[in-house]
Amino acid sequence: MDRRDQRVFRKKLLINPQFQLTLMGINAAVITLVFGVIWIQAGRIFSDMGPFTGLAGIRGDLAGDYLAFQASRFHTTIIVTYLFAMITSCAMTLVVSYRFAGPLIRLRGYFERLGTGDGKFHELNFRTGDYFSELPPIINDGLKRFKAQPVAAPEVSDRVKAFASRGGR
Repeated sequence: MDRRDQRVFRKKLLINPQFQLTLMGINAAVITLVFGVIWIQAGRIFSDMGPFTGLAGIRGDLAGDYLAFQASRFHTTIIVTYLFAMITSCAMTLVVSYRFAGPLIRLRGYFERLGTGDGKFHELNFRTGDYFSELPPIINDGLKRFKAQPVAAPEVSDRVKAFASRGGR
């Protein structure tokens, strides 16, 4: 992946890398732990079955070979399933975290622009499919009502009035 592709990938899907990569890492660790436990337990089961091959009435070599074949098939299936689960889970975590982090980034930027006091009011909008889609209309309506209210002069406390009436002494 060249630098341009990396920037496009980062701009398109990794809009908050710390949050998104942390989620992906936790997800990958849980999947690895679960598959590790399955792998260990399967190995124990297949090794415990070895002594019972003679009870089947089949020649020992044949039963042992068949058990080894089944263990190999099982381990291959576990590896393929692990890789599929890891790739699918990381991709889905990236997509869901993108839809979650995007609105938070937009909210932060929106309130930073409001805080600069440029006097312009721009409505907040989220992308189609983002989570928290109910927030922009609520925030926009609240800010419109807030801007429509007249600014009241701050009340002067009685202590300040008394101080001023004494000539500042």
